[in-house]
Amino acid sequence: METIEALQELERLFSETMLCEFADNETAPGNRLIIEHLRQKNYTSRQIATLRSVITMDGRRNGW
Repeated sequence: METIEALQELERLFSETMLCEFADNETAPGNRLIIEHLRQKNYTSRQIATLRSVITMDGRRNGW
């Protein structure tokens, strides 16, 4: 459930393009903003990697 809530918050705060780049490319320009936001919420590297994977799966399902 925590992952769903985190994804909903990210969708409110960041554009779809930024989230797709976050999932696909670790060095995308907007990643620093997203990662800093998650770190402030005390997310671990593993949790961030999980979010990145979920966004990728969701994107593929939605035809990104």
